[in-house]
Amino acid sequence: MFAAASVAAQPGTAATSSTVVGAEVLSATSIDTTACATGELGRTDLGMVPPGSMVLTSLDCGVDFGSSNDTSMLLLQQRDGGGAAMLGGTSSNVVGWWSMEGSGADQSTNGNTLATRNGAGYGAGPGSFGQALTVSEATTQHGEATWIAPYDLSPPFTVEGWFRTGAGFPGSQNSPTMISKGAGSTNRNFAVYVSSGGILRASLSAGGVFQAVGGQPVADGLWHHFAMVVRGTDPTATLAVYLDGQLDAELALTAPVDASQVASILVGRGGGLTNFHGELDEVRIYASALPAGQVATHATGTVPDYGGPVSWASDAAFGACLRSTTGDAAVDGTTWPVDGNGTCADGDADPWRAIAPTTAAGAKLAFTPVSGSGGVRLRFQLKAGAAQAPGAYIAPLTFSVIAPNT
Repeated sequence: MFAAASVAAQPGTAATSSTVVGAEVLSATSIDTTACATGELGRTDLGMVPPGSMVLTSLDCGVDFGSSNDTSMLLLQQRDGGGAAMLGGTSSNVVGWWSMEGSGADQSTNGNTLATRNGAGYGAGPGSFGQALTVSEATTQHGEATWIAPYDLSPPFTVEGWFRTGAGFPGSQNSPTMISKGAGSTNRNFAVYVSSGGILRASLSAGGVFQAVGGQPVADGLWHHFAMVVRGTDPTATLAVYLDGQLDAELALTAPVDASQVASILVGRGGGLTNFHGELDEVRIYASALPAGQVATHATGTVPDYGGPVSWASDAAFGACLRSTTGDAAVDGTTWPVDGNGTCADGDADPWRAIAPTTAAGAKLAFTPVSGSGGVRLRFQLKAGAAQAPGAYIAPLTFSVIAPNT
């Protein structure tokens, strides 16, 4: 056989779903996944999943395939490449979660969109995280989530995310800020920024007094993970800052945190109008203090997977319903029966097949005869257990088409 070639699924005018897949071809086969629409390559965004529910992608994902010289077999697999097979996050304590996948959609239950300001846009993110918010200090680009009551944070709470300083950093800025709430150095609740010396700092106001910790250099043009964790309760909470999963410094507070202020969450800008220059991604705010081990796990680029410290989805929870076939496509009726009424509706008796995480080739979904072409239409879904915490879930999946080399 010829070597596999990676073919990225691109958005097209026929896009009908928020699902995007990875696509691979061998030999003289072809594959077209443009009808699976825009989004992050290789991931299926299932959105917020309540306990004990079944969640489906909104519309069909259509995959057309075929071969000019032989039979073709279409494979579907959930492939994690050795990382987390399904990314998920409990949302009970998450008050803001912006993944920056081409938009400022908030994956927390608050659904408070992060609006782009002054031409901020989206570019490549760290590792397998897809896209990131890109901002320029020269034009004061940033993101803004308008104030809601959950943003008035008292201990314990956590603010975390990824950042990379851009070329020419810090420009004209004295203390470029990754994320902040508030208008000044006091009574601003919190801010994470890079000092004039290129040092990561986490700060807040307690009793009207500015408090800050951090001593590690980060203005190097590399991706870094930050976490600001406030543990304990007023008036004796502690402020800690983590860099790339490791504790850098912590400080004992001696007064209550100044939490109540009607002010927006700014990403890429400080309340004192200090603007960041570079990229920002996967920004999350928790109304709880993340354990040190969980901060370290997030910094590796994954979050707790199946059977982690909280009740995540099992390896049989993610699957697909085959809605229909087109052209010469045929399916194994025992393994992949086509939905009889063609709806794949939530809660009915439609055929559903679990797709376990694997790095190996997936099971055959459909096939075509010699020199044939066809297509399938599917919907992807997650069946959550009753004990599973609510959360936003994303699962990676890949379609492959293979054929004998003739």
